[in-house]
Amino acid sequence: MKKYIMFDLDGTLIDSSKDVTRLLIKSLCDCGYPVSPDTYIKIGPPLNQMINATVPSVTPEDNKKVVEHFRKLYKDSGTVMTFPYEGIINLLKQLRRDDCKIFIVTYKPRPMCKELLQKFFDGLYDDLVTPTDIEDFEDGKTKVDMFKLLLNKWQISPCDCVMIGDAKSDIECANASGIISIGAEYGYAQDNDLINANYLVSDVEKLYECIRNI
Repeated sequence: MKKYIMFDLDGTLIDSSKDVTRLLIKSLCDCGYPVSPDTYIKIGPPLNQMINATVPSVTPEDNKKVVEHFRKLYKDSGTVMTFPYEGIINLLKQLRRDDCKIFIVTYKPRPMCKELLQKFFDGLYDDLVTPTDIEDFEDGKTKVDMFKLLLNKWQISPCDCVMIGDAKSDIECANASGIISIGAEYGYAQDNDLINANYLVSDVEKLYECIRNI
């Protein structure tokens, strides 16, 4: 069993889709890009990419305005409809009993993680890496850079780690870093997003069995 377990946040540890969707739609509307209340928004990529995917006509300047507005709204009411997936809390507790180190690697900026992690996962993880921690993150950097920071900080080898995520980028970046990848099918993945994962799990109960047997 690997002792260093990395988790994505949205779509892997928590279901934040309702909060992110409602606040991003409101942010777009407030910034002059009216979209329907039932607009589908794919959760997972960095926020600026989610905005571009939802409204391809948005200008770079307005994209930044929408991001800033979203973060203000999120600070006020970003967790009211967000919850950990069923079984996740027990999973993290079990992994800690197994003497595993638990890391959260997320595209959500550190200030936006603070309330969520205190609310749901206080004392249940060992480290957090976000875009906030990477210099010039928006200049083409990815979770590969976030993994590298974490590995260097803890002086550990990629072969001693497992990464669990629900997004295509989670799997691709883990694979590129030499980290075993587990695709969380219960999250926001679509179509072939997780096709290159080393392992696939359909629910949290199966996730522990998968981690234990690697």
